[in-house]
Amino acid sequence: MNPHYIKLLHDLNNLLLSEKKPSLYLRGSFGKQLLQVPEISAMLDCPQDPIWHPEGDVWQHTILVVDRAAELKSKLTSATDQSAFMLGAFFHDIGKPLTTVYKDNRWRSPAHDIKGSKICRNLLTDSDFSKEIIDKASSFVLEHLKPINLYKYRDNISDTAIRRLARRVNIEQLIYLAMADHFGRTTPDALAKEFPAGPWLLAKHLHIEKYDNKPKPILKGRHLAKYGVKPGSLMGKLISESLIAQIDGEIQNVNDAKKWAYHRLLELGYIDPGNFSS
Repeated sequence: MNPHYIKLLHDLNNLLLSEKKPSLYLRGSFGKQLLQVPEISAMLDCPQDPIWHPEGDVWQHTILVVDRAAELKSKLTSATDQSAFMLGAFFHDIGKPLTTVYKDNRWRSPAHDIKGSKICRNLLTDSDFSKEIIDKASSFVLEHLKPINLYKYRDNISDTAIRRLARRVNIEQLIYLAMADHFGRTTPDALAKEFPAGPWLLAKHLHIEKYDNKPKPILKGRHLAKYGVKPGSLMGKLISESLIAQIDGEIQNVNDAKKWAYHRLLELGYIDPGNFSS
């Protein structure tokens, strides 16, 4: 990456961490310099549905979002978390310029969260940010739509879906990011600071954490014993790992569990593929 761009991104990080109203700088000379970065300049003039984003293009929305995020960042305790949070807020819609299309009489940006997460990761990696900041910021970008989407389908959302999300990202921090995204608009509900998805998801998450009724692992010791695994640390490790795979939806029945165990034991070099079949 151009060394000048690297410096600009680190200057951006410092600005987002130190200023209470980053928009004052993003609308000024620093913003003009930052818009030299191609991935960032693409946000300028990238259209959005005026019903949901009457404030204007993606760049205008982003400027409003980082101001709202700056109001919330003190809720995160570590400098690393604050940096990842603020960078996630800045980059949350960076995928829109590559995904925006006009369809059915409105502007849409399908999968901009997925595309944006990759762009965010690439930019921060090329700029030598720490792995922790890169992982967290890109996860925020990837998951930033989840709170409002989960709330939209809340009558059909299982505890398992929320557990999966909690494994990928800090849910409380994600809610703050989604709030900043929602309030960084000029719709009536945003101006009124109405965001029911946040309290709903937080309450669900805290309830699950307090009264966690995790599913029992489908994979049992007797399944592993058929591959020669004896009771002990390895068996316990595999059963714990299988539960994670189960929560993630990789294991849904006994056959899935057996196949998962077989392939995991192959990875570990514990079994010879010529002696066993899944």
